[in-house]
Amino acid sequence: LQRAITEFVHAMRRTLQRPPSVPLPVTTRLRAEAYRDYLVSLGYTAEVHINDDVIFTVDWDDFWLRPDETSDEDLIIAPTYYITIVTDPGKRARAESIINRITDGLYPVKMWIDFYGAVYATVKIHLSDPLDLSKEFVANFGALRTAINRFRAELTANTTNHA
Repeated sequence: LQRAITEFVHAMRRTLQRPPSVPLPVTTRLRAEAYRDYLVSLGYTAEVHINDDVIFTVDWDDFWLRPDETSDEDLIIAPTYYITIVTDPGKRARAESIINRITDGLYPVKMWIDFYGAVYATVKIHLSDPLDLSKEFVANFGALRTAINRFRAELTANTTNHA
């Protein structure tokens, strides 16, 4: 009897079609957890916060990675802090000039100075697979860090040259 049941099960598995597998819906939490796992695999300290942001640390700097809620393929990476505050009108003009020059060659990076003089930087990444950050992260995050480092260096050089 056991043999007959086993043969029947094998025959059914060979002849019957399996139901299509339905992937889990891609939620911002699922994406955030996939991004966290990728960042941890690179050796970064990373954690998912309650609002589905991923906070990760690179060389003692904290960054957040936020899955876009309106598009499964987009996400934003930015420092968790403002880069500097520029309140002097002359220094602000130099900072805006530096930002324009730096971001001209680094397409995905956006930098700006807000009303209060705080300088911010972000990079928006478009993914072909919403759960696979590996194809786009290194280049885009590198561009963000390059922009921040160049801005800091040039602003410091301009400040010391004009002092």
